[in-house]
Amino acid sequence: MEERESSLVRALVVVTVVCSIFLASMKIYSYGFLPTDDALRHAAKVVSGKSWNEVILLRPDMTTDRHQGWHVILTGVYRATGCGKEGLVVFSVLFLALLFFLAPVPWLSRPEVWPAAVVLVGIAASPPIFGRLFLGRPFILTMTVLLTLAFMWRRLKSDRLPLGPLVILLLGITLSTWTNGIPHLYILVLLAFGLAREWRVTARLAVVFTLGAVLGASLTGHPIRFIWEGLLLSYRAFSDAPLQRMLVMEFQSYAAEGSFVLAIFLVLLWRKVRGEWDANQLLRDPIFILMGLGWLLGFSVMRFWSDWGLVAALAWLAQEFDHVAERHLPAATRGLIVALVGGLSLYVILTSDIGGRWTNGLAAQHLSQADPVQREWLPEPGGIVYSNVTLVFYDTFYTNPSGKWRYAMAFEPTLMPEEDLKILRSIQWNNGAFAAFGPWVAKMKPADRLVLVHGGGAPGIRGLEWASPARGYWVGRLPGSRHVPTTSSVLSK
Repeated sequence: MEERESSLVRALVVVTVVCSIFLASMKIYSYGFLPTDDALRHAAKVVSGKSWNEVILLRPDMTTDRHQGWHVILTGVYRATGCGKEGLVVFSVLFLALLFFLAPVPWLSRPEVWPAAVVLVGIAASPPIFGRLFLGRPFILTMTVLLTLAFMWRRLKSDRLPLGPLVILLLGITLSTWTNGIPHLYILVLLAFGLAREWRVTARLAVVFTLGAVLGASLTGHPIRFIWEGLLLSYRAFSDAPLQRMLVMEFQSYAAEGSFVLAIFLVLLWRKVRGEWDANQLLRDPIFILMGLGWLLGFSVMRFWSDWGLVAALAWLAQEFDHVAERHLPAATRGLIVALVGGLSLYVILTSDIGGRWTNGLAAQHLSQADPVQREWLPEPGGIVYSNVTLVFYDTFYTNPSGKWRYAMAFEPTLMPEEDLKILRSIQWNNGAFAAFGPWVAKMKPADRLVLVHGGGAPGIRGLEWASPARGYWVGRLPGSRHVPTTSSVLSK
């Protein structure tokens, strides 16, 4: 009877945790939230049916699609459901967020502690992890694989070969490589396990990571080129940017705040008070070490912290709470109360529209060829869009996936042809000074456009005529093109 009651309570706890996460995700969707970066271009690419070299100007040695697997998945969803580009973005956001948030539930003895761990990290950590988990980008698959590994790694210590966990990890690494294209970063995980002196687990993981990377890369049809270009892209992303502010935000340094360190210190102090302090055990914990490595390396590159260290922190805290709950928290009514309180707290914190994080984009205007006035100022067939910010590419490509033009600056500057990259770096070096755009203006043809995100008057860039067909955007073209004056368009030479 008692066993049946315990099973019922656990089932109710799991339902409570799952419902709180699902309802929070649905609430965020109800705001009309859409990410502003990669999720848009993935959806637009699938709807357009184009290859990247038909959409952007690519340097000759970058030929593989780094997210081929994710585009295959989205294409399957697109064909099966008939949804449009917005439907693909919504699917990306909700599917990936739910996958991450629900992944630890089967591995915890007391799943009611999971919302508490997420809430603590969400409150104490900076940058907050919640926003990144709703970006709808395939790196969340990699984070989910890492999170799963953090909960199951002890099963890899057994003398007998643990085929089940190894197969799960192999499938995860293969999918992660095929969809996200950065298998080399799993070296950080191997380093953490090596520092923890978990040699057997390290060896098994090394084999699984290598095999998974090879299998995932092989699914692209060009395994050697895929892996080589991934390494080359990672190197160039930093080597060709003389100033840190030239890097995309997530590649810049992370200015650590003391609140998270304080939170971890208090958890360790709590362990001491319980009489369970063991410094040697802590230093042999690879997940704790991975959290520390991610935090430290984040001072150099933010993504080491936001995508690796924070995931390890979530897993470490959840397992700490799981251990305490197993020993000190009755599994019956109190476990359900913890699940309800934790689930409600998670719902409130996740759905809070702090700083307009879920609604800021609702009032944004976009450049659309469906608008006759704006169409006059968009590139002509075969033209090129020049811009110094990635927002122009994300927003304009998503709004116009069938546009018959290409973009010089897209989602990663390193992909740009060398000549255009040098011009971009000069513009960035000079803090966007109008004179620095001169080389692009000099190479523009009548079909091309220079698009700036600019809130003031017409840009002072000579040789072009300007209009602001959508709030916040200025579009420049060579003089002499036909222009129909309207109240929504401002013209300047």
